[in-house]
Amino acid sequence: MGYPIRMIILTAALAWSAWGQYYPDLRTQKRDGDLSNRPTPGFTGIVRGSDKKGLAVENVDKNVLQFTCTRKTVYLQGKTRLKLADIQAGDTVTVEARKAPDGTLDAVVVHLERRAKRPGTIPDA
Repeated sequence: MGYPIRMIILTAALAWSAWGQYYPDLRTQKRDGDLSNRPTPGFTGIVRGSDKKGLAVENVDKNVLQFTCTRKTVYLQGKTRLKLADIQAGDTVTVEARKAPDGTLDAVVVHLERRAKRPGTIPDA
């Protein structure tokens, strides 16, 4: 009589442990609250191209990273809000991004660090 009960308890304990290994984010979500509050990694580099759906940034290792820009993406220069059209090739940016379920990087915040020198402009003193 005692052996089957021990087997049931042992099986339940192993199943509970396996559940936690297979679904770790469920435990994290309960402990940390909303998963979207996690810090986002920042990627700094030079803009190599942009269109209405995305931004291509070359980092210091000469790798070009593609970021998807959504209507929730925020563009800043200091505390001033910008639009994606204000960011041009050659500008130095830092992009805070999240990994999307499809594996792409979604830009959350794009910080314009330094504008590229444009022909016909007066250099900063």
